[in-house]
Amino acid sequence: MADDIEKFFNKAFKKIEKQVEFASVLAANAIAADVKTGVERQLKADIDRPTPFTQKAFKITRANKRTKTATVSIKPVQAGYLKYQIEGGTRSAKSLVIPRKKATNKYGNLPRGKLKKLQDQGKTFVADGLVLQQMKRKNKPLAYLTKKNAKYKKRFKFFERGESTAKKVAQMHVKASIKKALATAR
Repeated sequence: MADDIEKFFNKAFKKIEKQVEFASVLAANAIAADVKTGVERQLKADIDRPTPFTQKAFKITRANKRTKTATVSIKPVQAGYLKYQIEGGTRSAKSLVIPRKKATNKYGNLPRGKLKKLQDQGKTFVADGLVLQQMKRKNKPLAYLTKKNAKYKKRFKFFERGESTAKKVAQMHVKASIKKALATAR
């Protein structure tokens, strides 16, 4: 009789252990999804008019049975320029184009290929570090070209928002994942 009870409990605990692993994977993925959403909202709050390309900077590496860890990261291309918004610091550049207000698109940037197009047409020239666009009436600069380093202050609270979102939703997702795992147990 004692052997039967022991076998029963061993079997039950193995089943529960297996389902807890499954629940932890479910919870990690759900938390990562919420963190990604929170970081995307923080980006829009901290950065003035981010482009759609910048808004799609975040990706989730999902948890599985082996890793049991889900991560939210920034795609490599966007990470190249977002790191200055997250960490601050100085970016050294060969040349930095600062567009004039009338030459910018709705995101505050020079439209793709605009400067190259004007240069190819012979409608621009460089004078004393300025890129000037030839105009019919006046020579107004399309954009300023400078060789100075760009200094950035820490603006985008990526890590702070990710951590606070994870703390806020973790308990809820863990409870829901355990319920789901036990309900779907075989």
